[in-house]
Amino acid sequence: MPHPTFAYAELYATSIDVPVVKVPLMTENYAFDLQSMQKVADDFDGISLFYLCNPNNPTSTITDTVNLKEWVGNATSNHYFLLDEAYSEYVTDPSFESGVAWIREEYSENIVVVRTFSKLCALAGMRVGYAVASPQTIGKLEAFISIDNTNLAGAVAALATLDDEAFLVLSLCMANQSRQLVEQTLDELGLRYLPSQASFIFHEIQGDVQTYIDRMREHGIAVGREFAPISGFNRLTLGRPDEMAVFVEVLKSFREKGWV
Repeated sequence: MPHPTFAYAELYATSIDVPVVKVPLMTENYAFDLQSMQKVADDFDGISLFYLCNPNNPTSTITDTVNLKEWVGNATSNHYFLLDEAYSEYVTDPSFESGVAWIREEYSENIVVVRTFSKLCALAGMRVGYAVASPQTIGKLEAFISIDNTNLAGAVAALATLDDEAFLVLSLCMANQSRQLVEQTLDELGLRYLPSQASFIFHEIQGDVQTYIDRMREHGIAVGREFAPISGFNRLTLGRPDEMAVFVEVLKSFREKGWV
């Protein structure tokens, strides 16, 4: 798995004593180091499962589609890919291609794409997610799925959301407006940020990140934690535009005080 990334795949693996190998992100642009990950797996005789969060959490960036597709397509039979596309609905980069398309093309049976109703659909508390894979792969996965892994309230809410296209459009529109507002402010302040393809922005802080977090909390704003080993950056979740307007006002006041 890349490092840093969403940690729960690692936590589940270690809970059943499966060894996890972390490959640091490339330092210049915080992208996945696909070559290093492939080398680690090639040097291992057993089965390797690559956990790839795309867009990545916490960086909010996507992985180069051409390189990833080539790697997956040429992978050996003991290499499997778990593509976490929790934030795929927010992607605006036209070069992005979902792993679901590759499964539909019967491109490979060694891919599982996982998605969630927690983000764009705003059902995080319902805990509803789903996997997409070939019929053969799904058949193998079903042997490990409990019969009660989705609660009734979550299932009903998820089905209702699928039919509520107006809400999904509104949800995406609000996220895009909030992203534009924050990015414009970061540009004005000269604070670097990675190109966001998710519902959050990974941006630079000029100063101690924990102090910044504490000061934001004192103003009633909860921002993300620091993600080691990356230093000097903060992960900001995008709320509604009116909420982000409050954040922008506070951030600008921090600049006036020389805090960021």
